[in-house]
Amino acid sequence: MRKLLVGLSVAFLLTLLSAPAWAVAISSAMVNYSTTPKTITITGVGFGLHPKVWFDSPVAIAAAKSPYSKFMLTTSSVSNTSITASLPSGIAPGTYALLVVNPIARLGARYEVTYGAAGAAGPMGPMGPTGATGATGATGATGATGTAGPAGPPSPSAMQAALLQWYTRTFGVGTNPQGIAFDGTNMWVTNSGSNNVSVINAATGQPATSYGANGVIGGFDGPTGIAFDGTNMWVTNYGSATVSVINAATGQPATSYGANGVIGGFNGPMGIAFDGTNMWVANWGSNNVSVINAVTGQLATGLASNPINVGGGPEGVAFDGTNMWVANEISKTVSVINAATGSVVNTVGVGIGPDGIAFDGTNMWVTNFISGTVSVINAATGSVVKTVGVGSGPEGIAFDGTNMWVANYGSGTVSVINAATGSVTKTITVGTNPEGIAFDGTNMWVTNFSSNTVTRIPAK
Repeated sequence: MRKLLVGLSVAFLLTLLSAPAWAVAISSAMVNYSTTPKTITITGVGFGLHPKVWFDSPVAIAAAKSPYSKFMLTTSSVSNTSITASLPSGIAPGTYALLVVNPIARLGARYEVTYGAAGAAGPMGPMGPTGATGATGATGATGATGTAGPAGPPSPSAMQAALLQWYTRTFGVGTNPQGIAFDGTNMWVTNSGSNNVSVINAATGQPATSYGANGVIGGFDGPTGIAFDGTNMWVTNYGSATVSVINAATGQPATSYGANGVIGGFNGPMGIAFDGTNMWVANWGSNNVSVINAVTGQLATGLASNPINVGGGPEGVAFDGTNMWVANEISKTVSVINAATGSVVNTVGVGIGPDGIAFDGTNMWVTNFISGTVSVINAATGSVVKTVGVGSGPEGIAFDGTNMWVANYGSGTVSVINAATGSVTKTITVGTNPEGIAFDGTNMWVTNFSSNTVTRIPAK
């Protein structure tokens, strides 16, 4: 909430962490000089349905100055394996860097393109001789026996055993699950790849069939973030730049919020959070936050501005009872906004690629996707009081009343951190590319983006 940061080379960031099922690669790029404007056709794999394309000099692309829009091309045809885009006018002959990014998978690829008439090919040089195979090295000595591991977990209570809540279980959902939220009875999972939402009974782990065949609700477009307001589920659609509002009791669109319960006017909406009155939607594409009145579905009034400008690439959003905190993935910052006035009251520097964010009653905890850390910020002072190392590519984060649980996208694990001490107490293996995470009062639920599953883990 995935599948691009200021101050680092885009190509560098996109190759730090990769998911084989979503790898982006460019195999060719062909310029068509006969059209007006000139176009470029790019072939490869892993582009997704909403790729972003930049074209500029290798130096400019490497600098990766935000915003990226000055380099961005307009696409006219897109598929997972092919893109056609228009080139800007006035390009001088030379070598240019082409960058294709799949924003949902957070992966991309770079390719150099020669623009202008190509020179004659030079002669092929002779092939050099194959070198001799080196000798096999000697077998090393056997290492010393390691220390004994920690004691295993205590046996389950009779009630835990009776309710089947004492062991980890995995349940199938749609394609590429990302966001997850609890409504008091069911877990709701956004499936960005299959454009639907799965509803699972939290007690049984079975599909809530009252919401449709296999508990699946359709009609979304790249659904990513999800939040509950006590009556309705709000889902951000990254692909269509909209927010869908679903009645949690019936699974039907809340039609009072527009045709089919869909609200428009967003730009790459990702994270979403509720402050008791309004829904706050992070617009990754326009570097701002839209505040929507949860009763009317209209932009909230009485704020200093709406939308509210924040840092580059806002993604995760969380409320502390007074302020709304927004993790800015590109700017490496967190914006603190007074929820009553809409004024930005503080900007806090954190690690590289801040993504998920959660509150423990005292501190805000922010996952840093590229740094592989979690920044702990005192909510009263705005000071970073601790940085905790976790797994590779931390994204989603949730609090169970004692511990912070962090989904590590790159390492396929969940880190459990004691909120009082900041110590990692355990690391749990889950599915491939875990992303979203939510607590139902008893269990932690984790979405596994590339496994198309959710994992239920007893929190105690």
